[in-house]
Amino acid sequence: MKRFEAPTTAGKAHNPCASMESYAEQGFSVMGFPSNSFFQELASDEKVAEFCEGVFGVSFPLFSMVDVRGRGIHPLFAHLTSRETNPQHAGGITWNFNKFLVDRNGYVVNRFGTRVSPTAEQVVGAIEAELAR
Repeated sequence: MKRFEAPTTAGKAHNPCASMESYAEQGFSVMGFPSNSFFQELASDEKVAEFCEGVFGVSFPLFSMVDVRGRGIHPLFAHLTSRETNPQHAGGITWNFNKFLVDRNGYVVNRFGTRVSPTAEQVVGAIEAELAR
């Protein structure tokens, strides 16, 4: 098995969410919820934080590991993926790095899958549109 080697800049991989910090003054925040629902995470919250900060330069808040699917799904992710509470953007999480755009009132206004970069035009456009409301 080949070891993952992230492209680096000044010793750290590029943090695609770093550009989102420019929206902080407008009330926008990125939050990370590590999950071992896909059996890829490190052994502890501390190790996950160390890895994310050291390898990717993550500076946004990282929460404790949660289950994002299955019997032990965390209530936040049950809410985010439920057809009852989120009919427009409902559906299970199938892999890591799903992104939910939640408005100031706690409603999911958009959702982006694993393969959509946080800096993709559609993500940035959705964030800017929501901040303009």
